Amino acid sequence: MEMTYERLQMYIIVEAQIELYKRTYAIPSISVDTAKPNVQSGTISDPTANAAIQKMNIDPYVKAEFQRLIDEKQQLDNFIYGIEDELIKAIAIRRFINKEKYAQMSRDLHYSAKHLKNILHDYLKKKCV
Repeated sequence: MEMTYERLQMYIIVEAQIELYKRTYAIPSISVDTAKPNVQSGTISDPTANAAIQKMNIDPYVKAEFQRLIDEKQQLDNFIYGIEDELIKAIAIRRFINKEKYAQMSRDLHYSAKHLKNILHDYLKKKCV
């Protein structure tokens, strides 16, 4: 599945749904930050939670949806954290993961909000469907 702006916008919802499943079904959380790619493999995973939900007696549809959400978050993380340009990566992390406004980013990154928005928009036009 190709990356789209709409998929990136759903990052926070996907993350919230994963956390809801973990709380609802008492899926253990692991102590490492799974939001950053593994340096060795370039992948992201939550093996403890994945293994736990597979062993639990949970509706197969719930298991499938949890796995779909994990896979979607992994693809989103791989795309965002795989951006080579540090400024564009910072903008993408702040915009899609942290849901930060361009005005706040502009104060922190010392660029105008319009410039940051244009940089991200131009990059996504080239990389997304």
